[in-house]
Amino acid sequence: IQNPVNAITPKALRAIFMAQRFTFESGGEAVVVNLGRKNPVKNDFYKKSTGLSAKKIRRKWAAAAFSGQTEFPQEFKTAPEIISWIKENKNTIGYVALEDVTKDVKVIMRLP
Repeated sequence: IQNPVNAITPKALRAIFMAQRFTFESGGEAVVVNLGRKNPVKNDFYKKSTGLSAKKIRRKWAAAAFSGQTEFPQEFKTAPEIISWIKENKNTIGYVALEDVTKDVKVIMRLP
């Protein structure tokens, strides 16, 4: 498991996934990865974690990318693909449905 973070506050999670913050609270870089646009887990995650739709969040990432602050998060079609990526890449943060979590990744927050 590559990510040294063991927990995250709701406020920090929201800021990271809204392209307002690019580091974890501990100071390490936070590299966001997403499920693809057509994956229903994506919109559910963004509604629960930020209160906004995935479409509105995409606009925030576009503004951050356009201003040179960051790049768009890489997208993956399936949970196994995103888990494989997170497993191999340090400081990566993403999300999957709870039933898709494997021993290869660490859960740092569960959303209701």
